[in-house]
Amino acid sequence: GAPTDESAEGSSKGVKRPREEEPQQEPEKPVEQIGTLPEKEQNMTHYEYLGLTPEATKADVKKAYYRHSKNFHPDKNRLDPYANVRFHRGQKAYETLYDDNKRKQ
Repeated sequence: GAPTDESAEGSSKGVKRPREEEPQQEPEKPVEQIGTLPEKEQNMTHYEYLGLTPEATKADVKKAYYRHSKNFHPDKNRLDPYANVRFHRGQKAYETLYDDNKRKQ
């Protein structure tokens, strides 16, 4: 029999293939942008932020929060520079509106 070449096209044993290029990471945000939202979102009430009215029940608040957290979770929105802030703003709105004492203030 004829000798076989390990690097022949049909064999992948021992052949190193070039790694696929990893996607470019977004450049780090300037410090002044971290922790801020667009002006429109900064001026919203907790109700507006979660898409609720003051008549919303606790069940409504919980449902709106879960919908918001799915949409704005930082792990699902890696390219959105505001995702982390939006997510935490939604948490704050939920904590405030779900607690009867905080909600009255």
